[in-house]
Amino acid sequence: ALQRVVRQAIVARLLCSAHDCSDGGLAVAVAESCLAGKIGAVLSLSTVPWAGGDAVMESPIPGALAVGSLTTRADLAFFGETPTLVVASVAPENAKVLEDLCAAAGVPCSRLGTVGGADLVMSLEDDGAASGGAAALAAGIRVPVATLDEVYETALRRALGE
Repeated sequence: ALQRVVRQAIVARLLCSAHDCSDGGLAVAVAESCLAGKIGAVLSLSTVPWAGGDAVMESPIPGALAVGSLTTRADLAFFGETPTLVVASVAPENAKVLEDLCAAAGVPCSRLGTVGGADLVMSLEDDGAASGGAAALAAGIRVPVATLDEVYETALRRALGE
């Protein structure tokens, strides 16, 4: 259903960008999107459909399961890889249209924040994330897109010792 909704949104020209979260999770997908667009974003992951609910995780005891909220597991919230999660950006006037398209198909959809600015700010908290304030830094990521770009563009040269 998710892939069908994404295709419908593309045909309807609703999307400014879309990226799956299957390789590196949500944080990597958003960082790659910021690099591609040379623009920042301010996001709160507290409303990601799977981040607020219970998650079944492997227990250190063979055959046992541990249940807990993914918002308490920053590693899963930021870097949990799943092929059934897409982060998309839309113009403000198209947000409700995309939400309605998702609802009609039974696909969970959440507004995470806004695109813009010079920094990528991602938080597990709802408080402060919208403004990029201290709460966003206490439980998340804040990095200038220019820094992301430099690290990305120079990674191979640095790895090779050049």
